[in-house]
Amino acid sequence: MSSVDLAQMKDEQDVKNAAKSRGKDSSDHDGSHQLFIASRQLAARWDCSRSQVDVIARRAGLRRVCLGEGRNGMVRYLLDEVEALERSRQVPPGPSGKCQN
Repeated sequence: MSSVDLAQMKDEQDVKNAAKSRGKDSSDHDGSHQLFIASRQLAARWDCSRSQVDVIARRAGLRRVCLGEGRNGMVRYLLDEVEALERSRQVPPGPSGKCQN
């Protein structure tokens, strides 16, 4: 087993453990809790293109969950990480509130 396979297994286990610690299954679709968010949903949420979502996510170090392989594979992001990124990038109100790089 390669180191890439081991790293992927560890990431998958982290996702499973996060779902267990919340008492939720990743297949929970009742609207009360969502573990993942798709790049398409993030594009709508952030009002940008899916490719820009990918750029922002990579720069921010968001972990991606890749379901499937190749061109038809689906990419999901952990919603908790997305929300933490959004909170960290909030700008205070008023004239001194400027976006920083």
